This record gives sequence, structure tokens and C-alpha cells, in this order.
Amino acid sequence: MHILSSQPLGSAKENDEVHTVVLCSGKHFYALQTYLQEQLSPQAARHYAFIRIEQLAPFPIVELASELKRYSGAKRFIWSQLNSGIL
Repeated sequence: MHILSSQPLGSAKENDEVHTVVLCSGKHFYALQTYLQEQLSPQAARHYAFIRIEQLAPFPIVELASELKRYSGAKRFIWSQLNSGIL
């Protein structure tokens, strides 16, 4: 099992084309990827990348920092998770 994986949403030719990095965990990645692909044009989608974190404890800070360096042009970083309805 990988601790984390990274991939562009669209057809970015270079990682510096990515302006927004979305971090998420588990199967939420697939629903989020499908939703954004349906909502964004191909030109807009190439500015997004996903980093899927599969191990939250202990948190993979070194691996995440290394992966974030690949997206030097990113200006926004978003954490997305499912809302289970539990308060």
C-alpha cells in the first residue's frame, strides 16, 4: 500500500501548470475526481492535481512535503473529506 499518491486531474503537461492541489483520503478521491471532471472544462481541469493520503497516522509529513514540491506553481491547497453527518 502506498502512503500517498498524486496525479493531475486534467492534461497538465508540466506540474507547474497546476494551481490548485486537492488533498483527500480514501474512496472520497474517486467521487471528487468524477465530480470535478464533470464540472470543469478540460482547460480548467489541467490546473488541478490530487494528492490522496492513505495513511493518516502517523501522518506522512515528509512524504507529503516531498510531493507538494512537485507542484511549485500551486497557489491553493484544499483538504476535502466526506461529511458523515456526525457532529
